[in-house]
Amino acid sequence: MAQARLGVGAAEHEAYFRAQLGEVDDRIDVRQAPLLRGFVAAEAATGRHYLQLLFHHLAIDHTALETMLQEISLLQQGRQAELGPTTPFRQFVAQARLGVGAAEHE
Repeated sequence: MAQARLGVGAAEHEAYFRAQLGEVDDRIDVRQAPLLRGFVAAEAATGRHYLQLLFHHLAIDHTALETMLQEISLLQQGRQAELGPTTPFRQFVAQARLGVGAAEHE
């Protein structure tokens, strides 16, 4: 988990998620989707919500993770209008299948 609750160690944080979500298979089989999973747990006493992201480095790199966390932050702040337009995944697949020449990459 990227950030632990204040005053709580990693083991306690993990135990909290397990108690809220039950046993979650935290292994990722790269042969099948999804390579990114998110789990949300609410803490009734404080009204806080926690997000645990489980992903494989084949699907999410540092730049993608940073972008995703920035978008989550905007959503938390009620600033959805500042998010860029979404691109359907099928468009990424189509672009990958069509291929791009080396000159265009450069």
